[in-house]
Amino acid sequence: MNAKNHLERILFIDTYIRSGSFPSKKKFSNYFEVSAKTIERDFEYLRDRLDAPLEYNKDRKGYYYTDDTYFLPSLNFSSEEVFSLGLSLETVKSLGNPDISASLSKGLDKLFKFLPDKIKNDMVIINARSLFVGPPPVKMNTKVWKPLLEAIISNRKININYKTPGHNKSVKRLLNPYYLLNNQNMWYILAYNEIRDSIETYAVHRVENVEILTDTFVISDTFEVDEHIDRWWGIFSKEKMYKVKLEFENGAALRVNERVWLKSYKIIKKSDGRLILEFKTNQLESLMFWLLSWGEDAKVVDPPILKEMILNNINGMRKRYE
Repeated sequence: MNAKNHLERILFIDTYIRSGSFPSKKKFSNYFEVSAKTIERDFEYLRDRLDAPLEYNKDRKGYYYTDDTYFLPSLNFSSEEVFSLGLSLETVKSLGNPDISASLSKGLDKLFKFLPDKIKNDMVIINARSLFVGPPPVKMNTKVWKPLLEAIISNRKININYKTPGHNKSVKRLLNPYYLLNNQNMWYILAYNEIRDSIETYAVHRVENVEILTDTFVISDTFEVDEHIDRWWGIFSKEKMYKVKLEFENGAALRVNERVWLKSYKIIKKSDGRLILEFKTNQLESLMFWLLSWGEDAKVVDPPILKEMILNNINGMRKRYE
């Protein structure tokens, strides 16, 4: 059961019954586009779990409360929970298209309008006093986002037209869309390419068209998403894992030590203030850009290929400024 949809229906049903309009099951079934059995289960939940005095009036052919003083149990939220609701709103704003953000916000609005006034007021304050700082979102195609969501929800195969960087013409791809990924405020699809028999990553903003096919797919029980991405360093599928050893000093050492690293990461503190960080990753390119942001306060000890990547990048930048 989708908890959000269930709560939305319960709140909506309660509002209409309390209005004294004697609504029928069919009204709710049509409104939410669900079966009569689903609405009946909602009624049972109201009666059995929430103690609602719900009855059917044969003359009015609808439902009502025998006790008009009945109200649903109060919805209480802590400040942390109110903040988490605010994060949901910020997530839809990050989609890079006002039309898409507005469409998704409607779903949240349906839920929020039933919240007590105190919670609504708290949310206004939290949203006004919380800022999300980061790179601007990329432009999203409205016609792409909706069918992509539908395909992921229904496990349907898709054909896409995809424009790769540096190419004017798009290419067609037959994909099984496994996951939506957000990286650096940009959305990607992690998908299985049937023709290449490989797991690949596609930027959603470069997808020009999505065709949902009738064929469905099943994600294998042996598939592990973390074998294809690194949730900290990057999302681009790389098979080879590297043992990484980095050295930090001065302000970089202090800031790296302040981070909450995974248990698999090893931190070694030197007596002179230097810090050694050891871990494994398959995302060397993303790691390279992060290291470059620390300037001379960061140094690669291993692997040699990462050293070479950084040196090539530095030399390339030097030539740009000569």
